[in-house]
Amino acid sequence: MGVRLRLPGRLRVCAVGMILLLAAGCSNEAAATEPGATASDGPVSPSPSPVEPYPAVPRPPAAEAGGACEMFDFDVVEQTVGFRFEVAAASTHEKTQSCLLRPDEEPLPDLMVSISDTKASAAVFADDVAPVGAKKIENLGKAAYWVPLKPDPDTGYGAALEVNWITADPKSLSLRWTFAPGDDELSAVELAPKMVELARVVHENRKK
Repeated sequence: MGVRLRLPGRLRVCAVGMILLLAAGCSNEAAATEPGATASDGPVSPSPSPVEPYPAVPRPPAAEAGGACEMFDFDVVEQTVGFRFEVAAASTHEKTQSCLLRPDEEPLPDLMVSISDTKASAAVFADDVAPVGAKKIENLGKAAYWVPLKPDPDTGYGAALEVNWITADPKSLSLRWTFAPGDDELSAVELAPKMVELARVVHENRKK
């Protein structure tokens, strides 16, 4: 955010050839700037007032981005996972709606929610859709799991964590947290309980 600067008072300029009265005034002002000059030597320009920054403008709610972002709330995310996101962007690709949250200054970590149609049953989702190493989640939709993902050497991103579940609609929902470079799968595993809790919040908000 920019800061408005208040410029000092007008600079007085003595022009060559001006009448003696003005020249004398300029001479007195110049003398006041010399070392040892006192207030009686001439008028002294007042010091500039301190610069006051504009007050911070609150970020609009994530839901104002529309689409899948309506399932997110910056404050709720912060309270649940302990990290503050400030930017939300919604997108649609074919029949999949997504919302990406990220910090104001840095691109990572980020948090994305995606929702799309699915024909998978709960049994197929749990047995065939869930990848090797996925952990089953109880009491989330019809079937759910979470899985840590290794850092991506192609993008340079850190590890990631996915929480996936299907609803009774049926819809397939996914929460994905992507870490900054340097974070490994252990970071993803440690975040899993909080992400599962957030998934339950998103699931309940969508039903309202």
